[in-house]
Amino acid sequence: MSKRPKFIRYATGSYNRISQHLGMSMGMRLIAGFDEYTARPLAKKETALVRSSKAELDALLRLFQKDKDAANWKGLFLQSWSAWEFDREALAGLVRQKRVYSLHDDRGLAGAVAILRSKDGKYFNYCRAAARDNRTYKNILREGRALAHLLGAKRLEMHLPKSVRNRRIVKGTGWRKPMDIWMVILEKRFW
Repeated sequence: MSKRPKFIRYATGSYNRISQHLGMSMGMRLIAGFDEYTARPLAKKETALVRSSKAELDALLRLFQKDKDAANWKGLFLQSWSAWEFDREALAGLVRQKRVYSLHDDRGLAGAVAILRSKDGKYFNYCRAAARDNRTYKNILREGRALAHLLGAKRLEMHLPKSVRNRRIVKGTGWRKPMDIWMVILEKRFW
């Protein structure tokens, strides 16, 4: 508390009632739930996704903020079992680290995905995705599988906010929800 944090936040599994109860007994509240999906990389020789550039940072931020699922993300992006603030500074860092890929069409920026990649390059986690519409979102999820293959991934995961809309969008993209559990985020704000 001597560092005067704005908030304390942690993630745990939906099955871990003890951890959730402990957090809530300390004044934390449940702020979000995220389903976990897995997929196999899609063996393709190319993908429509291209590495995002600093020049499109403002357009990317608008896309992520206007996505139909933006409110369910609660202003966060996920890195493993950590939930981080998703603001302009965080997005700029992800772009600088070459972790954001864009999808363009004749109307411009149509969608984007941010990735987390293990040091050995074999594990990918899609930590934030956005698209102009549901059809483009499905395309992002398919193209993300092709991107993983092209970048040498062997294992692929994704977290999406827990919602009926997302479960519908995922159908037919090659992603599956292997377990009936999900990640929950607890938070306590101070200032």
